[in-house]
Amino acid sequence: VDKARCGRFTLLGAGLVAPVLHVWYNFLHRFIQGSSTTDVIKRLVLDQFFFAPCFIPTFMVSLSVLEGEASSIPARLRTSWAPAVTSNWMLWIPAQLVNFRFIPLNYQVLFANCVGFVWNAILSFQSSRTLLPDPKSS
Repeated sequence: VDKARCGRFTLLGAGLVAPVLHVWYNFLHRFIQGSSTTDVIKRLVLDQFFFAPCFIPTFMVSLSVLEGEASSIPARLRTSWAPAVTSNWMLWIPAQLVNFRFIPLNYQVLFANCVGFVWNAILSFQSSRTLLPDPKSS
C-alpha cells in the first residue's frame, strides 16, 4: 500500500471532493427541483456531461500538484482525461441515477463518497498511467 498516495487521496477527498460535491448537489436540487423521472434525468445529464468532465481534470491537476509533478499536468491530462471520463460514465451514470432518484438530498454526498471509494481506485489507476509525450515536441 502506497501510504503517501492514500494520504493524498484522503486529503483531496476531504478538502476538495466532499465540499465541492456538497455545493454541487445543493445547486442541482435548487436549479432542478422535483423528483420526477425527468428531473432526475436532467440532474444526471448536468452532473455527468457538464460537471464530471470539468471536475475530473481539476482532480487530476490537484493530484499532480500534491505529487510534486506539476510539470506533468499537460501529459497527464492528454493521457488520462478521456479514459477517466469514460470510466466515470460507466460507474457514475448508474450510481447517480440511484442517488438522484432514491437517496434523500442530505445523504447524497455520503452515498457518492461510498461509490467514490471504488471510483478513487479507478481514478488512481487512470491518473498514474504512462504519460504520452507532447506531440508538439516531436
